[in-house]
Amino acid sequence: METMSMDICTKDYRSLIKDYVKDTSNSKILDVGCGIGDFTSLLKGLNNRVFGTDIVDVRQNENKKSFSFFLSPKDKISFSDNYFDFVTNFDVIEHVEDDTLFVNEIYRVTKPGGLVVTITPNKYRVTNLLRIVSRLKPLVYPMKLGEDVYGECIHMREYTFREIEGLFRKVGFSDVKVKPFWLGVRCKILENIRIKVSTLYPFGLLSQYIVVEAKK
Repeated sequence: METMSMDICTKDYRSLIKDYVKDTSNSKILDVGCGIGDFTSLLKGLNNRVFGTDIVDVRQNENKKSFSFFLSPKDKISFSDNYFDFVTNFDVIEHVEDDTLFVNEIYRVTKPGGLVVTITPNKYRVTNLLRIVSRLKPLVYPMKLGEDVYGECIHMREYTFREIEGLFRKVGFSDVKVKPFWLGVRCKILENIRIKVSTLYPFGLLSQYIVVEAKK
């Protein structure tokens, strides 16, 4: 599910995705909630078999030959158990109604020993803290954030580092790591003042994104 314009943050985001597959080959990869397919197309690596799935087909024409696509009904991935070496979802989990069921389905289709990478907005990113200060009230969910290729863009929830790590552990992933990504402000004037991977505590807690790496 991709709605970001090609700003500096998006360019760094794309580089992060490429880093995950640069040393992979002949792997079966699934991108859940592939959206227009720009991010899914980056997963090719060295002869990887890349699949994308979504509840509707909104792929851009230039991405339709980059990966195999199949429709999945809501809350279900239309594929067999223990099939994929690597499963991704980028800016998706915050949109789904039942996040536990969503992660369970990802767990089900991932091979034992396989890797899952989830990237989702950090609840306490800089821009959200500015919202809190300017409005003098806490964040309220569902949060409406305009329009995207699916229609109205709504975040059902957003996560802290502890919350999303707990979700993946609850589902059954044995090795779960959460990392901050991209500390900065998505604004033309300030966007070049950023840190791609902000690891210094406590600054990482204000990162734009949380990256979850989970092994089955």
